[in-house]
Amino acid sequence: MNKDLLENVQKIIYYHLNNKVVNREKVYEIEPSSYEIGKKFEPKSHEILLMQLIGMVISFITIIQALRTLVYYRYER
Repeated sequence: MNKDLLENVQKIIYYHLNNKVVNREKVYEIEPSSYEIGKKFEPKSHEILLMQLIGMVISFITIIQALRTLVYYRYER
């Protein structure tokens, strides 16, 4: 049993050592127009900063509303 297993493993090793792998290059044709369209709509740095500022303002307003609600229910009596 072990001898057969060893022979099979050696056959597999011999096969892989003697067969060379051939790499075939596949050329993908990408339309340059799609890349240019994506590049055109890429956000600029000042737009990103503006979006971050708007997000911070919304977060600040949400925190203030949560604190007002907390104070209202805490000291409602």
